[in-house]
Amino acid sequence: MKQILVFSVLCSLFFLQACTVLGFEASSSETSTTNVENQDLNQRVTDLEKRVKALEEKQ
Repeated sequence: MKQILVFSVLCSLFFLQACTVLGFEASSSETSTTNVENQDLNQRVTDLEKRVKALEEKQ
């Protein structure tokens, strides 16, 4: 059960990173608001990565 949870979190991380990268490339000609949103997404990804590491250590 824990493996399924870790797998789903990793898939979510991959999806968020892909969206962040694509959003960052698209925002090169947009306002700085989008850059702030990208920074927020990057922070969320970092937080999720820390949670995944903590879960993996508990296993």
